[in-house]
Amino acid sequence: MKKKGLLRDALILFAITLISAALLACVYTLTKDPIEKAANEAKQKAYETVYPGATFAPLETADDLLATVNGVFAADTAEGIGVSLKRAAVTEILRASDKDGNAVGYVVSASSKSGYGGEITAAVGVTNAGEICGFTVLSHSETAGFGAKCDEPEYQKTFLGDKSVADVDMISGATYTSNALKEICGAALYAVREAESGVNADV
Repeated sequence: MKKKGLLRDALILFAITLISAALLACVYTLTKDPIEKAANEAKQKAYETVYPGATFAPLETADDLLATVNGVFAADTAEGIGVSLKRAAVTEILRASDKDGNAVGYVVSASSKSGYGGEITAAVGVTNAGEICGFTVLSHSETAGFGAKCDEPEYQKTFLGDKSVADVDMISGATYTSNALKEICGAALYAVREAESGVNADV
């Protein structure tokens, strides 16, 4: 009797586990697309914020470019930036064009794992000349009142016109956050520099 009872309990537990797993898979399937859609819409809105009035298109060489720059970052061999980009990465780079179709710059999604609360991700608008023309944080887990100030529009405006990480304003009392933002800007500027060198090489 005892063995039969144990077997029955095991079968019941297995059935509960199986049903739970099926329900979780169903919920994931139902919510996956809406979540991705919302994330993409938020990212598109951020891109329009950092490069107002522009339209965006992927680069034909985007995959190769991202693989190259992220490989350089991982090897910590990025030159001419002023900070280590070992903890930085670029996840997307798009060409920005004005209303007449003229290529005016790039919008870059980049991240750094150097934040106090972990990874910080931001969208950076960069002109063809390598000048930051827009900046907005996409996600972070920084401390309220300190590193979380990176979310404030007034602070983000200080990035406008920056051409190097040396120009990035530090946040008082938030060294880790400030360093992460420098790395994000450095990664974006480096990626644009590489993209522009490829464009010029084709001319």
